[in-house]
Amino acid sequence: MFGRGLKLRINVLDAIFLVTLSLTVLGVNFYSIRPLSHMVFAFSVIYRCRYMSGFTFSALNSRAVFIAWCLISYIWARYPNVVINYIPSVAQSIFLFPAVLLYIEKAPKRRLKMALLAFILLSAILCLWVFLSNPPNVIMQSGRSARDRITANGINPNQISVCCSYSVLLLVAYYREHPFRKLIWLCIPMVVVVILTGSKKGVFTLLIGLTLVALTIPNNTHRRLTLLILPFALTIILLLINSRGGLVYRLLGRRIKGFIDYILSGEGDKSTNSRGYMIGLAWSLFRKHPLTGIGLHNFKQVNIYGVYAHNNYMELLACLGLPGFVLYYWSFIGYIKRAVKEISHGLRKIGVEHVLILCIMLNEYATVSYTNEVFQMVMGLAVGFRFIDNSGLLSEDIDSDIKQAEMEASVQFPNHYLVLWKQMEMIIKGSVKRILDYMKHLNGEDNNEKECSDCACSKHDDFFGFCDKHFCR
Repeated sequence: MFGRGLKLRINVLDAIFLVTLSLTVLGVNFYSIRPLSHMVFAFSVIYRCRYMSGFTFSALNSRAVFIAWCLISYIWARYPNVVINYIPSVAQSIFLFPAVLLYIEKAPKRRLKMALLAFILLSAILCLWVFLSNPPNVIMQSGRSARDRITANGINPNQISVCCSYSVLLLVAYYREHPFRKLIWLCIPMVVVVILTGSKKGVFTLLIGLTLVALTIPNNTHRRLTLLILPFALTIILLLINSRGGLVYRLLGRRIKGFIDYILSGEGDKSTNSRGYMIGLAWSLFRKHPLTGIGLHNFKQVNIYGVYAHNNYMELLACLGLPGFVLYYWSFIGYIKRAVKEISHGLRKIGVEHVLILCIMLNEYATVSYTNEVFQMVMGLAVGFRFIDNSGLLSEDIDSDIKQAEMEASVQFPNHYLVLWKQMEMIIKGSVKRILDYMKHLNGEDNNEKECSDCACSKHDDFFGFCDKHFCR
């Protein structure tokens, strides 16, 4: 899929991306260096881009309009000051998605492979950090209360679990490719960390994602891989059932049991009950304000728990209404439509990128991702697969008109932001030059004045109405 090996041709933009990814995954925020790296990365890829695909241009524009809608919500927000204070962090987060797409599409195979490998290694560093920060005696005593969860350096346990679970999916999907096959053993500590963090999202991502990834493996190997996955899934289930009072049950089993009880009877553990209450409240607020919502980040101010809705769909609907919801997911709607068309026409088979997107959309039910920098970068990496024409995935017996339509759909659009910037730069430079020429004329330094109608200069400027050599009145 990616070709053999990984050529280490790292330029300045690659270095900026790797630094940004490292600071984001590892949760480093020394002197606010992480937000600064996000802004530098986004500005670098947008400014240096000469052309972008229609999809990326749509993603960038939809995110820009989304930010504008967030700012406009100040007008009707219940707590306007909250909107103003929260705009910078939202902009810093959501522009990471189109920035990653812009970065990948210029050299998709090299950059995507490098990005995936870096993401897996950073997840491995997180695992090592967890084990170093929590000695065995601390781990064995963990889980005594709902808030007593294993983490490292104060990083959210769910973030650690999400990084590890997605890394396991990538390692299993590309276990036959270099250099991923040399890192397959990392799946073991990553699965252990997912269990220790007690994250339901991480466990469900593993169980659902691994089962779906098995179906994407070629026919000659997917049965063997499925046989390896099913015992793994059954072992986890048996540990959760039989370890009542044990470490696994305290860390994870109790949370999953509460979730299942909530689904079956409407009553679960404290965490699940509070999330159910907030989802219900968010839905009722959306029904009262379907077009506007109550204002960016205002849901935190109106519920008794004083936190966000823990559900990205409900958070967006309650705070920004249906327009905000559609603007945020506009890129995903376009991606899903294209993926369905490609799969139905045989242009592409179901791959790991589709599994990643499905897991992300499922995780949206239990997290607020539009302010989560890790989720935004993972979304960019998952959607970035669309820029790769995977060898072996394109059928040979596809009708020629379908192939032609696919080629026409991949025509790139110019970077309109760069064009606009160049035009403004040209106008400003030209205006300064004309002002200086006019000042010379007033001082009597220019004695070669001509009328525009008499000017035969080949460098005539139609925009300003005079040429570069003469001041034409």
